[in-house]
Parts: sequence; C-alpha cells; structure tokens
Amino acid sequence: MLNPVWLNTFATVATSHSFTDAGRQLGLRQSSVSEHIRRLEESVGRRLFVRDTHSLALTADGEAVLVHARVILEAMAHA
Repeated sequence: MLNPVWLNTFATVATSHSFTDAGRQLGLRQSSVSEHIRRLEESVGRRLFVRDTHSLALTADGEAVLVHARVILEAMAHA
C-alpha cells in the first residue's frame, strides 16, 4: 500500500519542481520531503525524479506514478 502522506509530498514536489518549496507548502523540512520521496521510490521500486543541484524533473515512471497519486489523493479527499 502506498502511504498517502508520501503521495501528497510527491505530488507537491512534482507540481512545485522543488523539494524546498514543497516543504514550505506542506510545513515540512526539506529533509523530511527527501525522506518521503526516498521511501516512496523504495516502495514502488522505481526512481521518480532525476535531480541534481540545479534541476528536478520527473522520470517516465514518475509521470506514471503522478497520475495514480492524483487519483488516489482526489479519492481520499472525497471520502
């Protein structure tokens, strides 16, 4: 089962294109955001972002997971 907190963090990072900005939006430290993404990547067995010190982009797997994450998060919001 995918942790909804990790999915929300992932979707926020994907939208903001920044771990730091996502942390600000979610009220988390950047290190917590990084940990959520690391755990989600381990859970799905795929790398979701390509990142270096100046850029962040979704991988093809990340794009696919983002579609599912949004559906899951929307369903949870309606529940």
